[in-house]
Amino acid sequence: MTSVYRDNARDGWRLQTYVRGVRRKLWIGAVSKKQADQVCTYVHAMKLAAETATSLDPHVVRWSNAISDRLANTLADWGLMEPRGMQAQSIHLEKWIATYFASAIAVRWAKTTRVKMEYVARLMLEHIGDVPLSRITEAHADNFAAALYAKSAISSSHAAKQIKNAKQILQHAVKCRLLDRNPFALVKINSDIDQSRKSYIDRTTAMRLLDKMSIKEHRVLFCLARFGGLRIPSESLEMTWDCIDWETHTMRVRSKKMVRHKSKEIRTVPIEPLLYRELLDLAELRGASGRLIATFTSDNSGTYRHFLDAAAKACGLTMWPKMWHNLRASCGTDWRGQFANGYVVDAWIGHSSRIADLHYNRVTAADLKKITDPTGDPAPTKKTKKRRGKPAS
Repeated sequence: MTSVYRDNARDGWRLQTYVRGVRRKLWIGAVSKKQADQVCTYVHAMKLAAETATSLDPHVVRWSNAISDRLANTLADWGLMEPRGMQAQSIHLEKWIATYFASAIAVRWAKTTRVKMEYVARLMLEHIGDVPLSRITEAHADNFAAALYAKSAISSSHAAKQIKNAKQILQHAVKCRLLDRNPFALVKINSDIDQSRKSYIDRTTAMRLLDKMSIKEHRVLFCLARFGGLRIPSESLEMTWDCIDWETHTMRVRSKKMVRHKSKEIRTVPIEPLLYRELLDLAELRGASGRLIATFTSDNSGTYRHFLDAAAKACGLTMWPKMWHNLRASCGTDWRGQFANGYVVDAWIGHSSRIADLHYNRVTAADLKKITDPTGDPAPTKKTKKRRGKPAS
């Protein structure tokens, strides 16, 4: 309980409260009872937020930024607010980005996530500047978003991701009670998916490409994506021969992307007969020990595209956009056509049905043929009963 009482010796008001079981007292000063009660209300709100690990209301944050250094230092000693030296008006954007990247949240990021966030941080410093957090306004956020959408080199959906990441960086400042609201809160983010970058690679085309690959590691990597639904290269790099269960024709796949979700970090995926034969051939060639794909490393990402480009040119095909993602999506599309239970495929692919609908499900030529083929059975129509006329009187 937080309360105020009159200190007649000093002719003013004191505040008394308990913070995490410790009694604390604060000299408010020679103010009116109404003003003392207002201070009591604000401090009590800060105490509850600290004890429940929740965000402060914006009006409480504004009050804490405006109070004197004496009150602010006392409340900081109690652990109810950041020290005045860590307030929004004294922290510049570059320093805050460094602080955020060193936080517990950023420590759990995958390498690719950190690279993307570092890129967004550079864009923020380029377009907003190294200004104090308290001086970043909605106008800065709008200008940042407009600059990204205006770039012809990136798609609108890619620009939207950068804006979301920038919003995430400043949202952490809100959680740390440095800002009362996020300047990016009102920025309109284009959530449209670029349908032109979606492609379905049918099994016939996949087999043509596979026939042009002579190196066993290349063949296995291709099949892991098209017939196993793996993320390339992040999940293929984690694969070892111990992950293959030859008896049950399944493989254990670890996803760095799902490290934060312990229940989804490791999933069991069925091995199709074609992929099974390719794995056997590779095991006989190199021996089933160590890493599955030993030829590639995470620092040599260009290699992943090189051999697939070469196979496409040999087949006279034009390489589709997002080549590895569309191979994985094509695998998921095939599985969804075979199984009515969508949650089974979601478990194998490693994402939710909502993400599948947005980014993975593809319309195939077979889907169109079901409607357009004149030799097929027509869709059933509902028969209407003929009404009998009234008998003549």
